[in-house]
Amino acid sequence: SQSGSFGCASFYQLKQEGLGISKFANIGNNIDVSFVDVLDFFNDDTNTKIIGIYMETVKYGKALFNKLSHVVPKKPVVILKGGRTSIGMKAASSHTGSLASNYQILKAAITQTGAILCENASNFITALKTFSILPIPQGENIGVLTNSGGSSVLFSDKLEEYNLSLASFSEELKEEMRQFLIPLVKLVNPLDMIGGAAEKQYYNITKLMLKDESLDIVVACVVIPPFLEMNSDEHYRGIIRAWNDTGREKPLIPLVFFGDYFENLNTLAKKGKAPIYYTPNEAAYATKILIERAKSLSKNKEESAL
Repeated sequence: SQSGSFGCASFYQLKQEGLGISKFANIGNNIDVSFVDVLDFFNDDTNTKIIGIYMETVKYGKALFNKLSHVVPKKPVVILKGGRTSIGMKAASSHTGSLASNYQILKAAITQTGAILCENASNFITALKTFSILPIPQGENIGVLTNSGGSSVLFSDKLEEYNLSLASFSEELKEEMRQFLIPLVKLVNPLDMIGGAAEKQYYNITKLMLKDESLDIVVACVVIPPFLEMNSDEHYRGIIRAWNDTGREKPLIPLVFFGDYFENLNTLAKKGKAPIYYTPNEAAYATKILIERAKSLSKNKEESAL
């Protein structure tokens, strides 16, 4: 990080998510140690699984991008760039005493390396959480189940902004799902199981989607408004139990709207080393970066074979 205070703040945020940090390096204005040096160290560090970077200025640009291209196939690298705008660039110059780099040029270069470039601090933490817990998908076929149409609509809107779309359910999957759902439920993606869906439905449908070969990522949405004073534990437990029972082989994204209202849900997620997302935007972003990572690894594999 080029900001010690941002790095410390990230510690506490990651701790809230049940995650830890192996090592932290604050390099300030790169006067003696650069991102290239730190990336080299973290790449060889067996205790480091994901590398997160808060970057304001770029020194030794060509060497940095070459190093990123070398590291990314081995470990996910997540970058939050400060100083993206003219005002931000002035603030960065005041902070580190260096000129901030042109963001659009930097964005294009970083994207080519396969590193994940985040637009804000929330996405930065989401990316670190996602790569810490979830496996990388084999493709980009997304299946969604929910007990509230609204959450899946908002999630789908964000997906389209990312140029992603939902898969069509196979006839075999539809036939298997029908036995656990009431006749009113339409067997389309996203699957709206209607408000009465309980833990049993969540467990069975999530498990079927995770086992289905035509789906690569499963998003399970739960909406329990706090004013209803219902216990959302059972829905979440059913979702995670299905993930555990299928070997955690596919990425599962539980979107629990209003979930941060229930402290016990966060505790459950941390104890079970399981994912949990609280907004459609966060869940969609997690989906996006998992697919980006899968494409990056596939591209590197193809290039290595040449």
